[in-house]
Amino acid sequence: MYPLLEIKDLTFSNPDGSLKNLSLTLHHGEIHALVVKNTSEQALVMAAILKYQESKDIDGEILLSNIKLAKGKQSFRKANIQIMHAKSQVIENLSVTENMYMSSMPKFRPFPFINWYSARKKAYRTLRDASFDINPSIRISELSRENKRIVYFLRLLTHEPKIMILQEPFEDLSESTISIFKDLIKRHVNNGGSILYLTKQWEDALMISNRISILSKGKIINEMSTEEATKNPAELVRRIENINLINKSITDVEDQETQQLLEAVFKAAEFLTSEYELNDILQLLISEAIKALNALNGSIILYDEKTNSIIDEFVINDSRTIFQRLNRSSIYNVVEGKQVYWANSTHSNFKTHFNNTDDTKSFICAPILSRELYGIIHLNFAELTTFTEKEIKYLKAFSRHAALAIEDTRLMGNSILMKESHHRIKNNLQTVSNLVLLQKSALLTNPERTIDEALDNISSYVKSIAQVHDLMSKDHMGRSIINLKDLILSIVQLMDIHPEITVSMELEDIFIPYNKATSVALIVNELLMNSYKHAFNDKQTGSINVSSYKDNDQLIFSIQDDGIGLPKGFNITDSKGLGLSVIETMLKSEFKGNLIFKGLEVGCQVEVKIPLQRLFS
Repeated sequence: MYPLLEIKDLTFSNPDGSLKNLSLTLHHGEIHALVVKNTSEQALVMAAILKYQESKDIDGEILLSNIKLAKGKQSFRKANIQIMHAKSQVIENLSVTENMYMSSMPKFRPFPFINWYSARKKAYRTLRDASFDINPSIRISELSRENKRIVYFLRLLTHEPKIMILQEPFEDLSESTISIFKDLIKRHVNNGGSILYLTKQWEDALMISNRISILSKGKIINEMSTEEATKNPAELVRRIENINLINKSITDVEDQETQQLLEAVFKAAEFLTSEYELNDILQLLISEAIKALNALNGSIILYDEKTNSIIDEFVINDSRTIFQRLNRSSIYNVVEGKQVYWANSTHSNFKTHFNNTDDTKSFICAPILSRELYGIIHLNFAELTTFTEKEIKYLKAFSRHAALAIEDTRLMGNSILMKESHHRIKNNLQTVSNLVLLQKSALLTNPERTIDEALDNISSYVKSIAQVHDLMSKDHMGRSIINLKDLILSIVQLMDIHPEITVSMELEDIFIPYNKATSVALIVNELLMNSYKHAFNDKQTGSINVSSYKDNDQLIFSIQDDGIGLPKGFNITDSKGLGLSVIETMLKSEFKGNLIFKGLEVGCQVEVKIPLQRLFS
């Protein structure tokens, strides 16, 4: 069967360079990527095709189903070939609808008048089907550069072309816009279209093409199927340019590295049967993964899908380098995709994954996935690197070991967590006992305090501690962590607050260890109770704002009210009551934290600062 499109011996020269007998084919339903590293050389290919389209003198021929295509725009139109340039070809002062259906606006037949209602309706349907939410009546000049590019592409698609020639459709586009383009391209090919795709980004070619040809110095120097290139991207890059690869081409070196990788994987497997704690196992796993793949540094990030929050991170890093953390959005994309993802500094959006990439030239991530998704394993590299199918397989092995370690912790939860719970309950009962003794002592030394007040305080302490155990029992993953947001919400609900006093909350999802949760719960409980009892006195209306968030390396918990404010000359060292004495002692002795009172123009703010390092130590 003849190819749908065949370019034969196309020869052309201009100030950018010269093409020498360029020959390539495009089959039915195929996306054939032509990777051209040099921008000027890419422009040269486009110029040659346009010269042919414009009936200019040019050597070579273009065949359509083995029939020579006559030179000229008319023959390209009849053949239904559409060309998309790197720069969007749109008319700024026309609407989206007019740009999309420039030459095919619906008319009131037999009259030559445009049926604007039908045109806008048609445009609206096209935009909706493309998941592109813009008003078809808006002027193109009011759109962003990315949105103009989508409109440009949709206009070409309205012709239902057999063949599309695309020049860098994804260049400098956001991930969301690229996603729209990929869906449109896939839909076009599924409907019988074929695409010749010119790009400098071989990674983009891998994502959407079936076949890849490499153009260098005016000639096609190599060709690979995408399946072959995906299995061995290092070979593809080797053919494009000479860069440092992880896998060497020398067989004995390759065998030696394979043996080292296997040994690292086997060693990691041994951790699973050891008596190490989960945190230690994860640290050992990431350490071995770094050694095995010759990475600069790396981390295992534990992630909570329910709240889209990072629970914890285990980092292994050489102290001579700065560990480059992935942006939250990049972590989320790996979590959402549930696939291995890698990139290097030749990738167009590489820098968007980090805040700073000084030491990092490449990275790779794999999801930690078993019955559920638990997080990702992430490695950084100082070299410009690509990853073979074998190396990706080994990284997946490390991620599976991490998933098994977490899964084992979960499955053993009924025994390990129960033991931990018994231990914590014992400690918590001792805490309650100590608080009761403190309340008893306060009653004896302060005749103004009543038994009812002391019992209310004790009751609130017990309820706060009970919330910790309740949240632990509800965690379906059997983890020894608690979401501070849930803990604060549950304590607020326990408070007997007057309905005319409103409580607003701004709480981030912050996970804290179970063994520190009781102390945090008592601190939160005391400050909430103190605000409600003392901020308003006999007032029946008011507001309390509760917030918790991370700020650099600290956990901040804040309560602000619009009550009567602090007494004149207030000094916490002189004025603190029993409850404040207890929580300040906890903060300083257990967390090395601070308790700060701020008098406001209206009301008062109390702020607790806890170093995250102390919270997780």
